[in-house]
Amino acid sequence: MTTPSRNSRPSFDASSALACLCLAFCAALPAHALPSNPPILVAQQGVEYMSGGANKDEAAFMAMVSPRWAATFEFGLKNARLPAPVRVVVHNASNGDLIMDALSSGPVMLARLEPGAYDVDVTVGGLTLTQSISVSIDVPGHAVFNWPSNFDMVAATQAAAPVTAQTLPAPAPQVTEASRTTAMLSVKH
Repeated sequence: MTTPSRNSRPSFDASSALACLCLAFCAALPAHALPSNPPILVAQQGVEYMSGGANKDEAAFMAMVSPRWAATFEFGLKNARLPAPVRVVVHNASNGDLIMDALSSGPVMLARLEPGAYDVDVTVGGLTLTQSISVSIDVPGHAVFNWPSNFDMVAATQAAAPVTAQTLPAPAPQVTEASRTTAMLSVKH
């Protein structure tokens, strides 16, 4: 058995040196320069979502992780920046049940929807666009919502009352065919 001599030094391999260099680099950066991922939020209905993509780094991050999410919604306005927030309401296409009602703070929203067919209403400045999407286990859903170029987004968003996550109105009660029939039968003339 050999014993280390007094003059021997621990050796650093290339990966250790690279790790030390990266740690030193990150420690030298100001806090605002470090990349941050948009937070994962949970809508009142229990659906996880993430929104963002307003800057180049965040947009690249959202594009990188979007294949791991069940649905991707993109919001755009030709020749203008889309103001936030964007209200996204997702309904089950077969029965109209409310699945998600949330606000997006950027031009991209990712949502963890169950496999199925959905109708998606997206509203900015009082103008709502609707699209249908399908989500399957193997293929995430994807929808792009582009407001028309003649829509005055700035005027519409300034005229609209500010909407925050705390002030979202309660979803309307779901009216089924059975309740509609019962209501019609109970009316007395």
